[in-house]
Amino acid sequence: MNYLSVENISKSYGDKSLFAGLSFGIDQGQKIALIGVNGSGKSTLLKILAGLESPDEGNISFRNGIKISFLPQEPDLPEGKTVSEVVFSSEQPALKLISEYENLLHEVVKDPGKQARLEAVMNEIEVHGAWDYEVQIKQILGKLEVDFLDRYIETLSGGQKKRVALAQALISEPDLMIMDEPTNHLDLESIEWLEKFLSTSKQSLVLVTHDRYFLDSITNEIMELDLGNIYRYKGDYAYFLKKKDERVHGLLSETEKAKSLYKKEFEWLVRSPKARTSKSKSRIEAAGDLKRKPAFGWLIRMSIFRSKADESEEKSWRSKISARLMAI
Repeated sequence: MNYLSVENISKSYGDKSLFAGLSFGIDQGQKIALIGVNGSGKSTLLKILAGLESPDEGNISFRNGIKISFLPQEPDLPEGKTVSEVVFSSEQPALKLISEYENLLHEVVKDPGKQARLEAVMNEIEVHGAWDYEVQIKQILGKLEVDFLDRYIETLSGGQKKRVALAQALISEPDLMIMDEPTNHLDLESIEWLEKFLSTSKQSLVLVTHDRYFLDSITNEIMELDLGNIYRYKGDYAYFLKKKDERVHGLLSETEKAKSLYKKEFEWLVRSPKARTSKSKSRIEAAGDLKRKPAFGWLIRMSIFRSKADESEEKSWRSKISARLMAI
């Protein structure tokens, strides 16, 4: 069952293009690790998937009725609210009952008159079969060491805010969780618990993490954002490294051939006479097409012209071919 479809999305900031023409889907039960070098656009892509940013081009469609939670790398929690209000902010009926139950447990001590409402809420929880959910909520809060429900958000440290945001995401029981560095600010015991929780959950997951062991323990697919393109690998991190190495070596071989042919054709263009036959025009056009092939575009982006001399030579080729193509 498809949860989310991405169709030809692009995103740029100023003159910098992060990615263009990305298309992929996320299905029920998939647990995907999004990886890429710093600055490749991973966090931006997660925000787009979560609906917090819009792509410059393209579309994203969601299955009707699915719930999505997003854990950013730096949570922006609302000030003026308590941790309890933030953690239990979901509109899920069972969660609202649990929230009211937890509040009444504290209030009834000071106001015995609320005992009747407490009993009514307990009955509603029973009807909804939500006691197991209440136990799970307490486990999540306990394992993440969120034991300061009465404190206001603005009084928390960065690490505490991250744990509160993580607890909120897990407690809301979404169909799809989108997480940016979920292990930041967690101790080893909490990380190990989170590994088990996510690996055994039925929710779909897209996450960014620099923790390879965490990645291997949870995900069943890797999606790499590389030079503005998406590459998918069904396996662990070791499998990804092997397949990426094969892909890069294949591209290197192809681009070296393209570079050699490109140079040969441009040298011919520089030497060719001004008079043009249909055959020479055809060859000029073919040379122009060559530099637009994917392999050669990848070579340019990867800066495989390694030396300054190579870079200068390539620029010279570009200016010469441009002049000849303009003269046709």
